Amino acid sequence: MLGPGEEPPPFQSEFSHTVQEYAAGFYGYLWSLIFAQDVFARFIVDGRLNLRAGREFRSKVLEPGAGRDEGELLRDFLGRDPDEQAFFRDIEEGTVSLGLGGRDF
Repeated sequence: MLGPGEEPPPFQSEFSHTVQEYAAGFYGYLWSLIFAQDVFARFIVDGRLNLRAGREFRSKVLEPGAGRDEGELLRDFLGRDPDEQAFFRDIEEGTVSLGLGGRDF
């Protein structure tokens, strides 16, 4: 609470700015990239246009949608726990875009 005559602090010094706004959103965005790269790695192995893999993705991930936990959907499709190895490999190879306006890792 501010007292009489006190100025509010700059928004950069407030913890809520970091947690509730950009940083929290970017953290979630990075995890979505990690999961996307892990799923895409399956298509690299099976073939990008592999009909069986596409149908399996549709039936195991897209059709259940929000009716099941996202982690369960990924485990079911991948046949293992999702991990970040494909994401890190793509960063090392320079093939992943983090959406940073051309300043990717």
